[in-house]
Amino acid sequence: MDPAKRHVARELEARWNETLEHVAGLERRIEELSAVSATRPKIDRARLLQLARDLPVVWNASSTDTRTKQRLIHILVQEIVV
Repeated sequence: MDPAKRHVARELEARWNETLEHVAGLERRIEELSAVSATRPKIDRARLLQLARDLPVVWNASSTDTRTKQRLIHILVQEIVV
């Protein structure tokens, strides 16, 4: 190899190795998230739809206070984001 280009080659190799390490880290993260996802319970679609139909009743009930409504919103937003 041309001595004048050794510095460039070392720099490219260093970048390549850094990128490979980054990719390996991302692959480990994907495996971790997949493992966590696999341990979650399966979603019962019928039950979820029933809860969705019941939500307006609970929301509009005179016995439902602001704190309960805030908790419901927090649960819904958290689940939608996930």
